[in-house]
Amino acid sequence: MPENTMSITDPNHVAPVFVSVVVGSGIYNHVANITFGTLLFSPKDDVIEPDMVVSCRLRLDLICLQQLYEQIGQMLNPPSTEKPN
Repeated sequence: MPENTMSITDPNHVAPVFVSVVVGSGIYNHVANITFGTLLFSPKDDVIEPDMVVSCRLRLDLICLQQLYEQIGQMLNPPSTEKPN
């Protein structure tokens, strides 16, 4: 991730959002659009039925999309900490 030269604040205390699945994505006019869903389990007539709801929509420019791609890659494939024999 690029070195950040500006301070980062959270004056509105933005809450984290839990998501279960990507329900849609695409790029239009150089803007990436990703829609996430959260699987709720709502009771209905004494039965618990899965209930998928849209929980988050991200709009990213392509530079931010590339940064997200790189960060997720590093999280899923961290550098090995094992020392060679």
